[in-house]
Amino acid sequence: MQGKVSMVMPCYNKVEYIADMFDSILAQDWDNMELILVNDGSTDGTRDVIVAYEPKFRQRGYDVLLIDQANAGVCAAAKTGLERITGDYVCMIDADDELASNYVSTMADWLDSHREDDFTACGYQTYTIRDGNKNINPYHSQPLSERRNDRMNLRYFLLANICMSVWVYMVRVSYLRKCRLVENFYTETRGSHEPGYIIPILSGGGKAKFIDLPLYQFNILEESHSKTKQYSKFVGHWNEYERLVNIALEPLPPAEKKQLHRCFMLTKYRRQIAEYSGDSSELFDNVVSEATRYLNDSDFTKLSVDAATVRVGYAEIFNKARALLLRRVVGYGAKGKASEQFVPGIMGTRYEPTELWDANTADDETHIFGLPLYKQDFDCLTNTDLVLVFVKKPEIVDEIRTSLLQCKEPVTALFSDELRFIVKYYEER
Repeated sequence: MQGKVSMVMPCYNKVEYIADMFDSILAQDWDNMELILVNDGSTDGTRDVIVAYEPKFRQRGYDVLLIDQANAGVCAAAKTGLERITGDYVCMIDADDELASNYVSTMADWLDSHREDDFTACGYQTYTIRDGNKNINPYHSQPLSERRNDRMNLRYFLLANICMSVWVYMVRVSYLRKCRLVENFYTETRGSHEPGYIIPILSGGGKAKFIDLPLYQFNILEESHSKTKQYSKFVGHWNEYERLVNIALEPLPPAEKKQLHRCFMLTKYRRQIAEYSGDSSELFDNVVSEATRYLNDSDFTKLSVDAATVRVGYAEIFNKARALLLRRVVGYGAKGKASEQFVPGIMGTRYEPTELWDANTADDETHIFGLPLYKQDFDCLTNTDLVLVFVKKPEIVDEIRTSLLQCKEPVTALFSDELRFIVKYYEER
């Protein structure tokens, strides 16, 4: 028996596009669905299209709930819809896009048959419509990590390494509730609902499944709330997005929250510099000054640039910093006495651990020193990872060396003597 999928769609003034989305919903090859359509005070005839399609949805066998509310923004509309879901799984889609016919079935069928997985994510393609013709762009893959409780997915999201939009995800409703997503969902903004939805999902300890298919089609409109021709509005969007990210990160321990905020700031400044339109030179100067201080203070690189030169080579500068933030730094032996010496000494440096391991980690232990804590898992290491070994006992160190040498890819490791030198170096700076 098919699990029930709750599909939530905030709708505001999309009369030009919404029929195409509705047709793609009718074409889904999954029958057990409810549509929750939140009309957020549309004034352009969007509601009329919804009413016209409602009997078609019911004839298709879908449950339909149309909710009308005064215009309050996409966050308020999304929360209104999420509060009314009754299905086993939930997805959120935009009214001006389209779905592949197997968008629902591929992800819902996976969740039906894999109870250990809490959410799925798919790939997507973008398209533009010009002169009535639909032009589809190349496929965007979403390289999610599939380890349970893997905070790297959250790091990928904040660094824009995976899609920053809600519509690639299908989430088990029981997991959504475990994350307390709806209760904590912010509505006091006209900004994006992405951080308030995606960050709790990626930080809730759930196990993900990435489905490497372009199941969602995203319509690149001439102008959107996140990319505008007026630079001051573009900067304002990203400053508000930062505020919303901070709200969504607030429940996490301070050390991890600080690391993750650093990831987002790199994305924010990179986008603000990349998209400068030339209409606000004073504001651009301020952005460049802030970005320069941020990169220098974060121990990424020492640079001195101004607004006249920053666009020459800025991508290389940011890509180097991004590579450092994407690198996984594993601290091994987190519950031993030596970790109390090493961990505080390297926090705030380029050797700061992104996660900690210990062989004696209990199932209900998730953090130590404010950082994610895992049981050892040498099989997941790659040649881009750095392992810091806090253990000092020679016999255990030998066991760790053997395990590292058996990894599928060569892994860089630093042991206690080398770490002692690093801590001393940073203490003397």
